[in-house]
Amino acid sequence: MLDHRRISRSLAGASIGHQIDYHSSLTSTNDRALALARQGYPHGLVVLADSQTAGRGRRGNDWESPAGLNLYMTVLLRPGRDLSVPRWPRLTTLIALALCRAIEEEIPELQALIKWPNDIYLGDRKVAGILAESGQENDGVGGEGSRFVVLGTGVNVHARPEDLSAELRARATSLATAAPRFACSREAVAISYLRHLAALLPEIESGFGVLLGEVSTRSWLLGRDVVWNSESGAHSGHALGLDSDGQLRVRLPDGSEQSLGSVESIRIRE
Repeated sequence: MLDHRRISRSLAGASIGHQIDYHSSLTSTNDRALALARQGYPHGLVVLADSQTAGRGRRGNDWESPAGLNLYMTVLLRPGRDLSVPRWPRLTTLIALALCRAIEEEIPELQALIKWPNDIYLGDRKVAGILAESGQENDGVGGEGSRFVVLGTGVNVHARPEDLSAELRARATSLATAAPRFACSREAVAISYLRHLAALLPEIESGFGVLLGEVSTRSWLLGRDVVWNSESGAHSGHALGLDSDGQLRVRLPDGSEQSLGSVESIRIRE
């Protein structure tokens, strides 16, 4: 069972994690966080679950969430001094960087990479995913103060290949599988991630350009030919870099360039 009290004690008084809503099982930590956010729960609330019965990733994809093995959590953020609504598109990049730093802090022998827009890789296998969703409180008053964003993360910590479905075994991994000599706990990863996220959040405005430098060095896609699907269909191009909001810049076959704000899926062109 996840020791949520240890996490709570370690983050007492912190801007993120000062309040933890823990459950042994939830349909989805994002669903729970969305419901609490609409009720007015505060900035920095963290929802944790030991398992999920209907975990999900981007585009409604299922996220396998077995009990007792991995980390499933969601952070609630509201607009404020360090986070204005126009900067919300940068949050996924910020979370990805916080996760990479946390993984390497706990297991220094690993190198965590970011597969734009929302996955963390170890080598060529996915170890973590991110799901950001926004909403507004139920009172319907409107205005920036009633808006919120929830940031869900799933990190494979102790899952072994046999714990994963046959579909995932070829493309997913866990911290324990990638570094079997290190005894890494779910609680330690959660504490490190939330601390890094709290430290990075003030940089989302004026310091984001500097952070993009580190994000670029961690990119799994940059410099490679890629194929992606969007609402307009299938496309291909060459991944050039990240724009000022962390969106992927690509060169298209006709030589023109564009920034991708959102895609249904993206992969290396074989």
